Amino acid sequence: MDVFTKEERSEIMRRIRSSGTKPELAVKALLDRLGARYEYQAKVGRWSVDFLVLGDGLVVEYRSCFWHPHEGCRLSRLPKSNEQYWIPKLRRNAERDRLKDAELAGLGYRVFVIRDCDRKERMRELESLLRGCSP
Repeated sequence: MDVFTKEERSEIMRRIRSSGTKPELAVKALLDRLGARYEYQAKVGRWSVDFLVLGDGLVVEYRSCFWHPHEGCRLSRLPKSNEQYWIPKLRRNAERDRLKDAELAGLGYRVFVIRDCDRKERMRELESLLRGCSP
């Protein structure tokens, strides 16, 4: 059972942004600091991607563990209320991510995914990758 009224929950969900989030801004700051040339919210094929590193064939995606659930993650918990809505929605998100990654790879792009649960480690790996070092 939700502790908020339907109207309160609706207002909370309406405030959640799909772009320009703090984690995305942290990735943007890293790319800027490294002098990487990139497009933010770029269109690649039929997909919109968070970051397209120009001339490198690299797509960087930031995926929250809630909206993009994945196996074995302590942060990927399903909501307890309105399960008939949330479970199919989050499963569709995960399936869309798999399809998107496969299509981007088919177009010759490398997809680098950063998630909430591994953000610090993956940011270090991305920095090493962009500097030309092995992570």
